[in-house]
Amino acid sequence: MTSVASTLRPSSRSGGNERSSRLIPATRTWRPALGVFSVILVVASVAVFTAVYERAGHLVSVLSVVRVVQQGHVIGTSDLGITRVAISGGVATFQASSAGQVVGRIAAETLQPGTLLSPLQVVQTSTVPPGYAVVGVALSASQLPADGVVVGQEVDVVLTGQRGSPDTQSSVGAGAPAPAGSTQGMLAQGVEVIESAIPPASATGSNVALVSLEVPLEMAATVATASAAGQVALIVVTPAS
Repeated sequence: MTSVASTLRPSSRSGGNERSSRLIPATRTWRPALGVFSVILVVASVAVFTAVYERAGHLVSVLSVVRVVQQGHVIGTSDLGITRVAISGGVATFQASSAGQVVGRIAAETLQPGTLLSPLQVVQTSTVPPGYAVVGVALSASQLPADGVVVGQEVDVVLTGQRGSPDTQSSVGAGAPAPAGSTQGMLAQGVEVIESAIPPASATGSNVALVSLEVPLEMAATVATASAAGQVALIVVTPAS
């Protein structure tokens, strides 16, 4: 597209002293691509500014987890922190002001640091039925199946040390049940796995599996003591139909 401008320039007629002015057209080039790019740049800048402003205006303070809380354990004040985040629709969280309602409740699953606390992860009372207790055992590769164990499986807890040996007497005691004539004993049968994890080697000093078992209350201390002595193994069993 071109525009026409007029410029006056003096000129002389041949054969005379009179001077006159003549209109000489001048042209100026318009660059449409540069104009379009400028408009796009302005619109994009406004859009980015608007998005950042709206996002900052919708940050909310919610409860987050700052320490590991094992399943079934009571949530304490030191386990919680406050994080400001922009929450999208459908994400359930606890407002920071509701910390007093969360402290003292039970973790329905193991809570990991750096995560937002969800109402689905918290229960009012313990999920462990009456007459049972949750016992944690640390197991090496030779003390559980090659595939490990998963939550919900039923396992038998076996005493691996010889009954009557000094180590076994000090760890389990003479009152632990054992089949007659056997050097090994069944500590608990058909107990449920409620948690299973393999922590980093740096956290435990070796590669072990940490398993939480729901055992009868009268066997809880025996299983825990045997596990501390490294004399516990798990056998996966098929539930009776």
